[in-house]
Amino acid sequence: SDTLYSGSVSPAWSNSYYYIAPIAPVLDTGTEVDTLRGGAGYDMLFAGYGDHVDGGVDGGALLISFQGAGAGVVFDVSQLYNGGTVTIGGGTIVNISTVLWVDGTNFADTISGDVGNNSPDIRGFGGDDQLSLGYYGANLYGGEGNDILDARNSSYGGYLYGDAGNDTIYLGSATSAGFGGDGEDIFYGSGSMEGGAGNDIFNITMSFYSSTIFGDAGNDLVQGHDRNDTVYGGADADTIHGNGGNDRLFSAGARDSLGLFDDLDHGSERDRLFGGDGDDYMSIGFGDDADGGIGTNTLILSLAGASTGVTLNATALVGGSVTLGGGTITNVQVVPTIYGSAFDDQITLPTQSSLITVYGGAGADRLTAGGSGATLNGEGGDDILIGSDSADTIEGGEGLDVISGLGGNDVIRVQAGDTVVGETIDGGAGIDTVFLSSSFTTVDISGATFQSIEELSGYYIAATAAQIGALDYLSANSISLTTGGSLSLAGLTLYLRDGRITLSDFATVFDMTGVINGYGSAQPLIIDSGAGNDVITTLDTADTINGGGGDDVIHSGDGADQLAGGAGRDTFDAGAGDDRIFVAGADFVAGESYDGGEGDDTLTVSGIVDISSATLLSIERIFVDGFGSGLSMTGAQLAGIGYIDTRGYQVTLTTSGRIAYAGTGDSLRFSLAAADTEFDLSGVTSASSISVTGNNGNDTLIGSGLRDMLSGGAGNDRIDGGAGFDDMYGGTGDEIF
Repeated sequence: SDTLYSGSVSPAWSNSYYYIAPIAPVLDTGTEVDTLRGGAGYDMLFAGYGDHVDGGVDGGALLISFQGAGAGVVFDVSQLYNGGTVTIGGGTIVNISTVLWVDGTNFADTISGDVGNNSPDIRGFGGDDQLSLGYYGANLYGGEGNDILDARNSSYGGYLYGDAGNDTIYLGSATSAGFGGDGEDIFYGSGSMEGGAGNDIFNITMSFYSSTIFGDAGNDLVQGHDRNDTVYGGADADTIHGNGGNDRLFSAGARDSLGLFDDLDHGSERDRLFGGDGDDYMSIGFGDDADGGIGTNTLILSLAGASTGVTLNATALVGGSVTLGGGTITNVQVVPTIYGSAFDDQITLPTQSSLITVYGGAGADRLTAGGSGATLNGEGGDDILIGSDSADTIEGGEGLDVISGLGGNDVIRVQAGDTVVGETIDGGAGIDTVFLSSSFTTVDISGATFQSIEELSGYYIAATAAQIGALDYLSANSISLTTGGSLSLAGLTLYLRDGRITLSDFATVFDMTGVINGYGSAQPLIIDSGAGNDVITTLDTADTINGGGGDDVIHSGDGADQLAGGAGRDTFDAGAGDDRIFVAGADFVAGESYDGGEGDDTLTVSGIVDISSATLLSIERIFVDGFGSGLSMTGAQLAGIGYIDTRGYQVTLTTSGRIAYAGTGDSLRFSLAAADTEFDLSGVTSASSISVTGNNGNDTLIGSGLRDMLSGGAGNDRIDGGAGFDDMYGGTGDEIF
């Protein structure tokens, strides 16, 4: 098998495959007469105009260009098969079993693909060409000129490109497609058709399959058939007849700068759509005519082409007749969507059995629902949105909006970027929900006025105490209060996914008594107080409460809570459960109160902390934690403790007299600050290490039954090691060991 070239050797090439464009071969475009003889074997022959081509006894595949001709050629591919001979330009072509590629002249050519076999890709180039396909169609390219492209003999595929000129295109099957290009083109057949620029005419013929038409630019005319056709008029003033079938008719339809398809009509040209028989779907723009004809017909209306605000009472759109912008709309039974203009619109929606959605667009719009449920989207501008007595969905969008839900169980949506401060949102009668749709950023609704809102749902929500207190239902990841005051959650059903509540910097009385946990089980909470003097009451769950600044009073209820007061004079009432109270040296204020309640409760201190002035009730354990920490406390406070772990840091006892510690510990390290103190550790039964340092007074140190390290310091001290191996240091006074 040989490959013969009458001209240059062609690089890699490929035929078309439906919408996949071919890679054209390099062919001989000259006038010299070449002779190609394939001989034995199946050969590939690349030839030009006037060449002598012989595929040989085993036949060959032909790729030929007639670009060298001085006039149009007539070439019928089928004449080469079954031993046929064709003479063109004096050159004889014989013994060809397959033609893979044909390039015409720059004049008027007539080139026909084989009727019974695969057709080659055919390019007409210049001139008024007539190009046709065979049974298995490839692609036809008319090039410049007023061409006729015919795929009626093709039952499979074939993409027909008219290119420049006023072309006539006949499609052969539902899998074929026609592209008119520039010029006023005429289409016949079914399948997919794109007119390109120019005033094109589309005649859809009978088929078992639906057709899709793109008019593109120009004043196009489309005549549908009895199948369910889809027609996009494109730019300019188009006339579209759906005729029979359940058609989808769009007065516009084009791709934007990003390549995304937009099927809305943003123009003001007057298109005319006629649905005919069947249940048709029509999408029109401002000033267009639309007649749904017989059947249950649906209308999408865009007012984007209007040059001023539009006042539209759409109640007559359903089953009536409306004149708008010079166009007439009639025979419509369903209106699912209306798009407003960029100006101040007033749109009143119809009452119908299905939901209707309106988008106000830019401008200060007034959107009013009909008697049935509606979705109102104000979008840009300071809008007034009025619902119905049915269940409506309302979204104000950007701008300072006024929303009235009226009756029904309404959903009012707020986006993260929407203007909220100064808005009025009135749910009206029914169980109404405000839904905050941003899932990543906090949506602050505190600047809005809420009326008759029963439910609030979102992710990260900032709201006033009054807004939260008026709710029956709240679902969020977390809540941040922006105001102080008194807030009771009694009767509120609460779904708090992250379990975090943040109070404002203003004094707040926050009471969760009576709240209903939406998850049906105890959910631990994290509550962060602000800078105000807060009173916080939580449920019987294992909560974490951070008091923040201010003099806070924290009632944590039952459960293993973790409580931190922060700055300010704080009071803790931990309730039942094994609670932990955290005190930092920088935050402690004299007079604080720590009540652990029932359970095994722990006080954890960090930094240098003197809690001598604090009230300790029901605190069973003390931990001293953190680098450079130290704890000072009274003997009376120590007497009530059952376990201490100083972590090697020092606990200083600030009172004199007799002090006894009978608890246990991990690391016990004490020092005595007051003179003449008796410190008795004989009741200690377990500790990893024990260390006591006296002061300059006359101290009495009584060790445990464990190994103690007792140092009297200055003064005349009495040191009793007790049982065990002890280290005793007297200091500078007269000691008794």
